[in-house]
Amino acid sequence: MYNYITTLNTEEEEQQHYQLILRKLNNPPKIQRNLNIIQKNNEDDRKYLSISSNVYQLNQSQEDDTEQLRQQINFLHDELSKSKQNMMQIIEELTQERHLLIFKIQVTIDNLQQQKQLRNKSIHSTQQGITNELNRNKKIRIVRKEFSKNQLIC
Repeated sequence: MYNYITTLNTEEEEQQHYQLILRKLNNPPKIQRNLNIIQKNNEDDRKYLSISSNVYQLNQSQEDDTEQLRQQINFLHDELSKSKQNMMQIIEELTQERHLLIFKIQVTIDNLQQQKQLRNKSIHSTQQGITNELNRNKKIRIVRKEFSKNQLIC
């Protein structure tokens, strides 16, 4: 199908090719430029590695800080829970004391009302007694006066 024609290089062509390779290898500006590119790439690689290392260290530091913060948050949450429980207990105790005080006040009010009723009854009885005594004394005076009048008439 295809016909290939191959030619052998002559010695002169080989020599030219060899010379070209030597010239390329011995061309200092190209070599220097390639070296500069390699050095620049190496510097860029070092910078990248340095930055990568810094980023890694920063990430590690942030993870450590995050863990410390998590521990602090857990500690504060526990403390808050304890405080809440203590407050609830104090509120319960205060509520019980309040109920007890209300009960004592009610009992005291009831006792004072009973004492007032007894005192009012006593005062009423005393007033009744005094009124009865005054009425009796008045009757006695009237009777004495009548008796005196009757004696004078007699």
